[in-house]
Amino acid sequence: MDFRVKLSEQAAQDVSDIIEYICDVLYNPGAAEHFYSEVNKKRGKISENPYMYPLSRDKKLSAECIRTAIIGNYLMFYSVDEANNTACIIRIIYGKRDLISIFSGD
Repeated sequence: MDFRVKLSEQAAQDVSDIIEYICDVLYNPGAAEHFYSEVNKKRGKISENPYMYPLSRDKKLSAECIRTAIIGNYLMFYSVDEANNTACIIRIIYGKRDLISIFSGD
């Protein structure tokens, strides 16, 4: 049975911000479309097998059972709620950002 995969409000905003950056700053709408397509592919894979991506390398996030899928230069962080048959994408963040400060602010 497939898991339902939802985006948190923050993750939805992350996707919007990333697409806007790729289009408006990098002037590459094709790359923005590719990014959006990859997000949806990862969502599909998580739906089929929510444990296929590893726990985060960060000890704090790993202790909270946060998993990480890589999308190009971006990291998709998500959690699995097996009892409710759902997975929630928490954030999608550029991989070279300071993840500790980002997650401590959430």
